[in-house]
Amino acid sequence: MAINAELLAEVREIIVAHPERHNQASWIGNRLANMAVLLRGRSANRRRLPVAELLPWMTRDMPGAPEDPDNPVCGTTGCVAGHIALRAAPKGSLVDDQFLYVPAGVKDRAGEPVYSAEHIGTWAAERAGLTGAQREYLFSALRTRDEVLAALEYLPAHPDATLTELAREAGDEVGEYGDYEDEDGEAASS
Repeated sequence: MAINAELLAEVREIIVAHPERHNQASWIGNRLANMAVLLRGRSANRRRLPVAELLPWMTRDMPGAPEDPDNPVCGTTGCVAGHIALRAAPKGSLVDDQFLYVPAGVKDRAGEPVYSAEHIGTWAAERAGLTGAQREYLFSALRTRDEVLAALEYLPAHPDATLTELAREAGDEVGEYGDYEDEDGEAASS
């Protein structure tokens, strides 16, 4: 699996330029409204939001108050995986706070589009070309913004980086949350 260096660089640039759009504790969230408020009243497609509606906001400064209180998508945030998923989502995709709904290219009996539900973390890791250990590190809610940015910068040049290497390069203290293990399951030494 090859690292998608361009996608990782795009996400890194967005987080650097708009740190208020980064929330490592939530796949997709909103700083100006509770996600339940955002999804309220959306009955079609199980209260899913069109990615095309959220994506433009991810590269704009966060307003102090919702531009449209009835649809405060301007407050959208995401963790690294959420940003990757939104950037790489195919046209017509929908999203909620945990899943990306990718058009399957067919319609149901009522003529409505059929979607394939993909967990944001799994889908984003595949699109970014991450190994399991890289995903574990980069998508963890325990990561600080600086650690995430350092890992996003390091990975394209080091596509085979282990969990321990990422932690070390990102300035994370190996062992801070218990000993990291390399892909072979061996405890890493610091």
